[in-house]
Amino acid sequence: MGRLLLDEGAKEALLKRKSLLAVGVKKVKGSFAKGEVCELALEGEAPFAVARAKYSSDQISHQDRAKNMEIAHADEIVLL
Repeated sequence: MGRLLLDEGAKEALLKRKSLLAVGVKKVKGSFAKGEVCELALEGEAPFAVARAKYSSDQISHQDRAKNMEIAHADEIVLL
């Protein structure tokens, strides 16, 4: 299972049941396809959620994070 390492602001937004935007993703670890589940974590910490990704790990790695691309909708994120 792949993992997305997020910034603190993204974690706070997810804890408030918001969607995950690309701007909050710091790094992609492992690989996953569009529609697969990936782990969400802060660097150096255990995962705090899992999500069904709207994009593959390759697409997320190679896109412009300045754009507010929605990586996972709030309805498809499960907090652990």
